[in-house]
Amino acid sequence: MKMPPSSLLRTLFLVSAVAGSAIAELTFVATARQGDREIPSSELEFVRTAPRRHQRNFHGEPSQTETETVELGKRDITAYGPSWCGASQQLASPEQLSSIYGVFSVPNLKLRAGLSAPQNAAAWVGVDGGSCNRALLQAGVTTLIASNGQQITEAWWEWWPSAAYSIPSIPTAPGDWMAVNITITSPTSAVIKIVNTQRGYTMSINATTGATLCRTDAAWIVEDYYDGAGGMNMASFNDVWFEYTAATTVGGTKLGVDGGIFWNIQNSTGQLKCTSQKYDNSNFVIRSLM
Repeated sequence: MKMPPSSLLRTLFLVSAVAGSAIAELTFVATARQGDREIPSSELEFVRTAPRRHQRNFHGEPSQTETETVELGKRDITAYGPSWCGASQQLASPEQLSSIYGVFSVPNLKLRAGLSAPQNAAAWVGVDGGSCNRALLQAGVTTLIASNGQQITEAWWEWWPSAAYSIPSIPTAPGDWMAVNITITSPTSAVIKIVNTQRGYTMSINATTGATLCRTDAAWIVEDYYDGAGGMNMASFNDVWFEYTAATTVGGTKLGVDGGIFWNIQNSTGQLKCTSQKYDNSNFVIRSLM
């Protein structure tokens, strides 16, 4: 993922809706609309940042316990780690994902007591990064809160381990409802659609030559992430709902969160920072603690 808007490491550039842009190995083309108006390519702006450092999945296995989903006879997994709150599904071979979708609210933050500012929380929908640690394709929003309580939000996307890109062309604010749909067209290409349903902005990004996806993990997450400087405290936040969560396999199987992994963030002393709680197969809530 990406660093906050104040980062001095960013490089500003424009992405043409017709010509596309290439940074390192990743190439993408973008189009956008606000309501019925097509946004001209000259107004499409992306800000490149260093790849986000992901704490949870690439360094060992988290602790897990099983809980029974009585009505469906499936087992949900409750897991604890340092940076992911939310839900994920891990497909068994030879199944592969073809798409993932989710609607979620932009985190609305307040400073977590006893920790220094700035603080943050990021919400996103993504493919891989769990059982598959060679690539992670994700899109979502980050909220950053300063010591004076001011909040800055941004939409972004990333195909890890390539650079991340914030999207000033899609305005966001705490409490806005966002929708993300990722359609995988090959192991190295995908179409990412990001919508601010509150404000009527829609962006479609056709990305190619990304890192090779395993296509085994579907994830709907609020994250305590590392920025390019090495770390930032996670803020407290109002409840974040993920709704209409769905994933589809290449074979046409439809998946929600039933029988998935429900992630909870636990600090080094064993205290929970946030928990995830299922409402039904397509809806769950992430709650901040402490």
